Amino acid sequence: MSEQDINRDEMPSPEDEAMVDDTLSFEEGVDDTGEGEADPAMDELDQLRAERDELEAKYLRTAADYQNYVRRSANNLETTREQAILDMVRKLVGIMDTFDRALNMDAETTSSSDILAGVGLVRDEFMKALASMGVERIEAQPGDPFDPSRHEAMMRTPSDAYESNHVVEQYQPGYAACGKTIRGAQVSVSA
Repeated sequence: MSEQDINRDEMPSPEDEAMVDDTLSFEEGVDDTGEGEADPAMDELDQLRAERDELEAKYLRTAADYQNYVRRSANNLETTREQAILDMVRKLVGIMDTFDRALNMDAETTSSSDILAGVGLVRDEFMKALASMGVERIEAQPGDPFDPSRHEAMMRTPSDAYESNHVVEQYQPGYAACGKTIRGAQVSVSA
């Protein structure tokens, strides 16, 4: 075999070239008719990919929005808590000032009635501060029905004056805020 015969064997035939062209046309989504029309399946696949990309972008935006919402909510909660503490401290600082003034009074020149009057004023100021924060005092009167959500029974007392499970005496008042009992009024209950 000559060198020309070997080169001729390595060169593709016209039929081989047509087969390569048909394969390339199929891979590019062009039908093998040679008219250059796109394959409907490939168009649908491209459309589905575009929809997937759009939905993925929406999902990522939604996830980022949710993370921002959680962060903002946590920040708002912390800011609200700090503001509530600051408001409470502002109301109580005035009471501390009154205590300081009372402690700086000359004990030798101040009568006991003046001291008691001063303590009463401080107590009134403190009660006003508590009331401004929504705290209410729970007072139990003798004869009131015992309410375990507002009263704390310290003892049972036999009594002819009151029906069973009624308050006989209050030892200490209770306090409530935001519709919840902080400390129930300490009472004795009729047996």
